[in-house]
Amino acid sequence: MKSHASEASSSLGRLASGAENIAPSARQRGVPPSVPDHELLCRIGQGSYGEVWLARSAIGSFRAVKVVHRKSFDHDRPYEREFEGLKQFEPLSHSRESQVDIFHVGRNDAAGFFYYIMELADAAEPLSRDQSLVISNRSPRLNTDHSSLKG
Repeated sequence: MKSHASEASSSLGRLASGAENIAPSARQRGVPPSVPDHELLCRIGQGSYGEVWLARSAIGSFRAVKVVHRKSFDHDRPYEREFEGLKQFEPLSHSRESQVDIFHVGRNDAAGFFYYIMELADAAEPLSRDQSLVISNRSPRLNTDHSSLKG
C-alpha cells in the first residue's frame, strides 16, 4: 500500500512529465489536475463537489486548491451558479478576517472543472490513521508519529 508521501512524490513526477492531460479516470486515482502556476502536491480533502489539494505556487507559497468537477452535478445550471457565486465572493473574502481568503478563481472547461485557490490554514489535517499533514510556518510536512494523533 502506497503512503501519501510516495503518492505525492509520484504525482509530482507525473505532473512534471505532462500528466495534466491524463483522462478523468486516472485523475480519480489521485493524479492531480492541472492548475496554472501551481504544483498540486497531495489531496488533503474531498467533498461531494470535488477535492482539496495542497499546492505550491510558482513563488513557493503553500495554498489550498479546491477543484470542483462538472461531473459532480446533474445539470450545468448549479455548476455555473456555484462558479458565479465564487467569482462574486472572492473580493469579499478579503474584507473579513473570519473568512478564508480566496486568491483566485479559474476554470478548465476542456478538463471539466473549475478551481479556486485559498489560503492554507495553520492546522494539522488528518490523512490517514497513521499520518497527518502538519503546517508549520507555511511549510507542510508529513507527520507519521502515531503518538501525536488522537482517536
